[in-house]
Amino acid sequence: MTDRLHLVSWGILVGPLAFFYFYFLAWTIKTGAVPPTSLVESVVLATMVLRLGMVMSVGRLRRARISVIIDIFALDVLVVVAILVLYVLLRVPAYFSLLSSIVLAWPTCLLLVFPPYALYRFAARMLEGAGLSAIIPSAIGLFALLVLPAEVASIGAQVQGLSGVSRLLLQVLIGQARSSYLLPEITVTGFLLYLALTLYAITRGEADAHRLGPLVVAVAGSLVALGWSVLGSFFTDDVFLLFAVPGLAILGAVWWATRGR
Repeated sequence: MTDRLHLVSWGILVGPLAFFYFYFLAWTIKTGAVPPTSLVESVVLATMVLRLGMVMSVGRLRRARISVIIDIFALDVLVVVAILVLYVLLRVPAYFSLLSSIVLAWPTCLLLVFPPYALYRFAARMLEGAGLSAIIPSAIGLFALLVLPAEVASIGAQVQGLSGVSRLLLQVLIGQARSSYLLPEITVTGFLLYLALTLYAITRGEADAHRLGPLVVAVAGSLVALGWSVLGSFFTDDVFLLFAVPGLAILGAVWWATRGR
């Protein structure tokens, strides 16, 4: 029974998070942003996919610290710095145009390529029986990460290339564009997330008096997030403010409650 509950909690957590990612991916394909038509955007996306393939195919990298993985996916920063230096020294407009194209394409490429690895790593750690102090922050962080591109996709706007998607992402972040189309799905996913975390804690036998800290934070956080969402919906329909902000706040609370353990 414990193994079955473990698998159920795994499916409840990973399934809805994967839905948000594939919803965003399908929208980028539908709007024509993927595959990219610009040479620069194609190169940025292709190199990002190659890095994903390298990480997934090498066992040491698959199990490496998340900071190492982030460094691998952020190698483009070195290229940006090099081009910026060339532009400052030579004042060639073509360098600035290239720099702008890379900077605008990179955020969308990252959101298209990094989540598959993040979901794989999260699912693998759950199946390995990782502790709550690792699973809870990962689940909340993934939820906050994937809600934003899903909201962008739900707007249904027509965009030009990966740079257009990045501009729309920025507009959603600063509140210039918003959509409440996915509010029911996000609400349900939030409840499933905390239900699955509770089941996971039970299946790992961590629901004892000495290890209830992270679990209590998660359950209390669900009530706080629900109250935030219900009250906030009277004032705004911004999905990021209603869901991602309390998610990140709970993530910080869990980190504080489990630090040093």
